[in-house]
Amino acid sequence: MKNLLKKIHVLVIMKRFIRTVTECTFNFMYDSISYMKYSASVFQENDKTKLEGRICVLYHAIEKGMSLRQSQDGFGKEKITKLIELCGKYKQLGGEDELLITCRNVLRGYCVHQEKHLNSDFLERLKNSELYKLESSARSDGGVEALAINKFDFSEYKEFILARKSVRNFSNEEVEFEELKDAIDVARFTPSVCNRQPWKSYIYTDASEIEKALSHQNGNRGFGEQVKGLILVTGEKKKFWHAIERNEVYVDGGMFSMSIVYALHAKNLSSCCLNLNMTARKEVELKKQLNIPASEALIMMIAVGKPEHSANTAVSSRFSTEKFIGNL
Repeated sequence: MKNLLKKIHVLVIMKRFIRTVTECTFNFMYDSISYMKYSASVFQENDKTKLEGRICVLYHAIEKGMSLRQSQDGFGKEKITKLIELCGKYKQLGGEDELLITCRNVLRGYCVHQEKHLNSDFLERLKNSELYKLESSARSDGGVEALAINKFDFSEYKEFILARKSVRNFSNEEVEFEELKDAIDVARFTPSVCNRQPWKSYIYTDASEIEKALSHQNGNRGFGEQVKGLILVTGEKKKFWHAIERNEVYVDGGMFSMSIVYALHAKNLSSCCLNLNMTARKEVELKKQLNIPASEALIMMIAVGKPEHSANTAVSSRFSTEKFIGNL
């Protein structure tokens, strides 16, 4: 009998092993092929969105150089030259004025910042470039600015953060599209790697659209029908191009999502973060039904509503602070 149980146990372990290897291999291959296909790792200048990512990296590198206490004399010549070149290609592809004006402002700020350290011919070439002379009614910032001193009280911030709870009991009160858009407007100032801003959000306030979207998510049972607003967060893989960046879209997307959640909290809207962990097949199906481009990585859904007055929330106990400091 013991031998039989041992054999059964071995068979169960083998079955788990084979299943795990098969599923991981298939999904890892899907992720790898998707990243190579849609990121700028192979074809970098054939797509407007890919160019946006590269341009943001370049202009932000110039901004960082100008913000240092002691910038190296004549720094950034290659980057500023490449920025002008890529902006020209971006404009040919129908690129947005907003980004071009940002780059123009960075270029003009760079010329002033490094005027005493640049070769006069090189400086003249920069000032005669189409980007430097670009005129537009679009409003955009770019360059460096004086730091505004923080005047907020930490105790008030802590109180705000601790008051936020995941809510799964929503009232029948409707949530307006503009309320959710306001949260996105604030969240867009979330930090991102090299200021690439790879985020995208899809806002749903129509009951049928919310139901369709939530049908692809496996953690809303028991309260999904109460959700009055839904935000689906994605990240654009086209903004990345190196193998070491393969996970960055999820890091930036997670930070953007957290900013949305706190912005909703500030607007007295309750929310609940919903994972989008799914197989490659499920991901393809979701994107097809919700018209989400294949190049975008799924980050999460955020269920939104006005809380029921008698709503209960999970305590969600936290470990001690020391648990989260690895070098104590």
